[in-house]
Amino acid sequence: AATFYFKTLQWRANISLQQIMASHGEGESYTEDGRRKGYPASWNWRRKPSLGITKLVARHVAFARLPNVASVAGEPVFLWRFCANDFDDFAINGLQDAFIDSYVADIGDAFQELRSQSMKERQLVRGRFIIDIKGSSLDGVRYLPSLRRATAIGQKYYPEVVTSVTVVRAPAFAAFLYKLMKLILPRKLQQKMCILGDNFEKGLKSHAGVDIADMPTFLGGKNCEAQMS
Repeated sequence: AATFYFKTLQWRANISLQQIMASHGEGESYTEDGRRKGYPASWNWRRKPSLGITKLVARHVAFARLPNVASVAGEPVFLWRFCANDFDDFAINGLQDAFIDSYVADIGDAFQELRSQSMKERQLVRGRFIIDIKGSSLDGVRYLPSLRRATAIGQKYYPEVVTSVTVVRAPAFAAFLYKLMKLILPRKLQQKMCILGDNFEKGLKSHAGVDIADMPTFLGGKNCEAQMS
């Protein structure tokens, strides 16, 4: 545990986690070496990107922690939107590193939110992750190197925080892409995944324990507070 902790601190300092979190949101602060300031059982960070490049990244991938939404078991719910259909734009604008930074900010947000809830409830709290891939095409194969980098970061520097991963609005060829993704996904994570098409209301409820009404309006829900960025 001690080795993991100090290895993580070194990584946080090397990637300038302080700057990444500050450029993607507000409400919490970090030291230069990547340590969190403030009381660990409280987490008030909110996404508010301050760099123009984050808007370019949002064409391809966006994140949100759904406010005031929990699964039937009380777990926080996190939403990712991944639209892998224009890798040329992704590459020409040099978004590979910006994508990783955005992912680091999101997984850092998720980790700190789950950590604070775990401390408050005095038990381990994990999260429900929902991924919307509507609009993705076979061009998504070209994003795999960036997805591999992101997956490696999650495995190396963050503890297990996932209860389930529910993919919604998946196109017909999603099974083919998933076979490729399995090459870079940990086996435990694969066992927690479920892929659903456009009619995902029942599957979302049974797999993630989340009502469709709690989703943003673009997913057929009534949640107007969720801001994707």
